[in-house]
Amino acid sequence: MKSNISLSNKVGAILLTIIVIPTLIISLFTVPFEFVVFESVSYYSILEDDEYKEGFPQVISAIITDQLLTADKNDHPANLENKESLNTILVNYLPDEWVNETFKDVVNQVIAYLNFKTPYTSIKINVNSLKEALILNSSLISDKYLLSLDNCTVEEDSELAGKEVIDSYALTLCRPSEKNAKIASSALSMMLEDKVNQLPESINLLGVIPGGMVLGEKTFYYYSITRWVFRLLPFATLLLLIVIAYLLRKSKKKPCENGAA
Repeated sequence: MKSNISLSNKVGAILLTIIVIPTLIISLFTVPFEFVVFESVSYYSILEDDEYKEGFPQVISAIITDQLLTADKNDHPANLENKESLNTILVNYLPDEWVNETFKDVVNQVIAYLNFKTPYTSIKINVNSLKEALILNSSLISDKYLLSLDNCTVEEDSELAGKEVIDSYALTLCRPSEKNAKIASSALSMMLEDKVNQLPESINLLGVIPGGMVLGEKTFYYYSITRWVFRLLPFATLLLLIVIAYLLRKSKKKPCENGAA
């Protein structure tokens, strides 16, 4: 039986089919990819992961430690220069509920950034609850921090002897003797509270997030184009399938002309 489809239509349909096959395969993965990778709830299960429970609080603690040490722009306390020790101690005083809420909040903001809903300069964490917890436990933090330091020399320790009040910024980076530990811890506790009070209500993560995680302006431009191409790919594929169906439709036969009347 002779086909009514023209040769040009057949060639066009074949060429479009070659294009459609890879786009169709990619489209099958694009839609679920969008709903999984670029949805915040997809990452909430990480909260139950042991690696997260150990790693994320350490990251937050490192950020807060840096903020505490730079809270006073006029002075950098020498007695808090054991940054690693302070960071390790602060991890134990981060409220679990606050840490989990912060993780979700950061995930929501990062996904919003990747979905073109907010600039990365708006990615912030609220630290009000954390500030309250640190102030409440400032004495314990100070005690543990002093215990983590090397012993003071006799000369350094003698500078604390017999004093009821000392300048917290005058404290040396060492562990005082037992008889002077209380006054040193008290002074350090007051300084920590002062540092915590100087923290803002929220901390902007711009400059804190590793550079590789924040897309530059040019990179984000190409990223946005790529995202939209993949978003529109399923619709383009459907349109191509419609065109192929149109090309392969059978032409209607013209009615036979009757003989001359």
